[in-house]
Amino acid sequence: MLQPLTTSTIRVFVLEDNPGDLHLLRAMLSDVDPDDYSVTAADCLADALDLLPDGQFDLILSDLNVPDSRGLDTFRALHDRAPGVPVILITGLHDESSALEAVALGAQDYLVKDGLSTDALVRAIRYAIGRNHAEQERRQLVAILEATTDVVWTASPSGRLRFLNGAGRRLFGIDAQEDVSRVRLEDYYPSWTATLMQEEAIPSAIRDGIWLGETAVLARGEAECPMSQMVIAHRSPAGGLLYLSGIARDISERKRTEAHLAHLAHYDPVTGLPNRDLFRDRLNLAMHRATRHGTLLAVLFIDLDNFKDINDSLGHSAGDDLLRQVGMRLGECLRSEDTVARLGGDEFTVLIEDLESFERLQVVLDKLLTELSRSLKVADTEVFVTASIGATLYPIGDADADTLLKQADAAMYQAKSSGRNNYQFYSHELQLRIEHRLMLATDLRRAIGRGEFHLEYQPQVDVRTGQVRCVEALLRWNHPREGMISPSIFIPIAEETGQIASIGEWVLQEACSQCREWRAAGIPHARVAVNISARQFRLTNLAETIRAALDTSGLPADALELEITEGLMMENIAASRAVLRELQAMGVEFAVDDFGTGYSSLAYLKDLPLSHLKIDRSFVRDLPGDANSVAIARSILAMSHHLGLSVIAEGVERQAQFRFLLAERCDAVQGFLLAAPLRAAEAEALLRNGVRLPDAD
Repeated sequence: MLQPLTTSTIRVFVLEDNPGDLHLLRAMLSDVDPDDYSVTAADCLADALDLLPDGQFDLILSDLNVPDSRGLDTFRALHDRAPGVPVILITGLHDESSALEAVALGAQDYLVKDGLSTDALVRAIRYAIGRNHAEQERRQLVAILEATTDVVWTASPSGRLRFLNGAGRRLFGIDAQEDVSRVRLEDYYPSWTATLMQEEAIPSAIRDGIWLGETAVLARGEAECPMSQMVIAHRSPAGGLLYLSGIARDISERKRTEAHLAHLAHYDPVTGLPNRDLFRDRLNLAMHRATRHGTLLAVLFIDLDNFKDINDSLGHSAGDDLLRQVGMRLGECLRSEDTVARLGGDEFTVLIEDLESFERLQVVLDKLLTELSRSLKVADTEVFVTASIGATLYPIGDADADTLLKQADAAMYQAKSSGRNNYQFYSHELQLRIEHRLMLATDLRRAIGRGEFHLEYQPQVDVRTGQVRCVEALLRWNHPREGMISPSIFIPIAEETGQIASIGEWVLQEACSQCREWRAAGIPHARVAVNISARQFRLTNLAETIRAALDTSGLPADALELEITEGLMMENIAASRAVLRELQAMGVEFAVDDFGTGYSSLAYLKDLPLSHLKIDRSFVRDLPGDANSVAIARSILAMSHHLGLSVIAEGVERQAQFRFLLAERCDAVQGFLLAAPLRAAEAEALLRNGVRLPDAD
């Protein structure tokens, strides 16, 4: 007996109006193995056409003549209805000529009913399915080759082309319909490349199997285009040369980069503006002139406020275009003798010489903020950016070039802290604030050992029952000299200094231990949510850290929920998926935190093992009075529920917000309306008794 084609059942659709012939076909396929084939049948074309679109079939067996269709019309109708499914015709001797015509039109094969054996039938089915799979794979390969921007070709040993992909045709100027078998590669090479290919590349490939090197082609028969090329010799099992293939990549940009290396040593390659080194040189010279002539100069440090969001959403090419446009706008706001430089990323510096007065500098700064805030067109999309600007003056104070840059940088950070889209001047008071920040960074290193941290817990409440589904662990720092310090102050410091990893580990262990105590005290449904910082998430040992906290505390994994921001997950979707799935296998659940502040897209959520989504408080704040906030909240709720995610709304502080969320089927809410962050004992009472909900009316 023939072996089955695959280990899965082959789904066969049969169009046959003769009950005896249909019974015989079923019996033949059943004789092979009842589990190898499944048969769906119709006795007229109309029924067949109704069934084919809804079913998934691997093969069609069809008589040409059925009650409602004859001859080639039958095949054409089946083929048009299911073009990707191979068709084998089962016909009588009198229909053999029609069957041959059908094969010419695309049928895989035909079989004559008289004397048909099981082996012949199964062999034909295998061949047809295998041929169809091979054809699909060939089309996929061709599609890949056509999609690539690299030039891909195959040629006979004599050099005559057999295949040239779309990128090659476009580069050579060959029409998509032109027969490339009439084309010779050397016709599209400059003379030196033709010599190189004939004397080195092809002989080396034939001898060694592969050759790598740099060549050139005559783009559209004219301009010489440098290429990095690979030539491969393909041989038969007996060792004879069958054909040659090649992959060539346009390296024009690399060559241009090499040619302009000296230029790029002093200029930013993206914007064409002076880079850090050239800016420092010009600043040193300007400082000497200012000292000699008794004039003022200003150094500005400019950082774009929302560049990363645009760069991540529209792509790096669009980000580069944005940087170029920003550089041009900065130049338009200044005099030709002033210097605009790009330090890297989205950071720019400006040197303004011969400054008339402090008031004149303020006018320039106001103009810069106004011009930068105007919309830009990037990747056919209108975008808006703002900037935070720090400014310092010379020769007010004793400073060198590096110190001036540090002062302007410090003032820029103060502008960021002051709400962005503003400018700040460096001052002694600013220096004191910076020193205070450094002091806090130092004290943070000792905070865990000194027992200065504690956790508070804010409930997430089911909007229909008032039961606490989970409590979010929130870190608090009671500084020995300054008292309670806001997380908005010390968390960014911990992130910048790298201390967030050890602090986050402490929070995780403390929260798990507390939740285990609640459960041991008779609250079996107690669950805790812990925020995972960016640095924690990127650590390769995150799963081990979570497992250690669970093992040490004795808390079941399903009692722990990790809150992770959407922007963090999207930094590297593949890595995020791997980490989350490893933790999911342990039983841990995940929530998307602050949804709407980053990518604001649910498209990626289906690829990640998420259970919950938290609507950011910025969308809840204006509910239900703001139409835009209402539309956004409704969209998030509808799409999240469609994906099987429960939704928690953050920042619920008013009854009107609660009533709206209840009416829109939000699952849970968190906010001061129901409960502020609480110490463990107070949170325990709510875990036991639930929360009294506001009136729904």
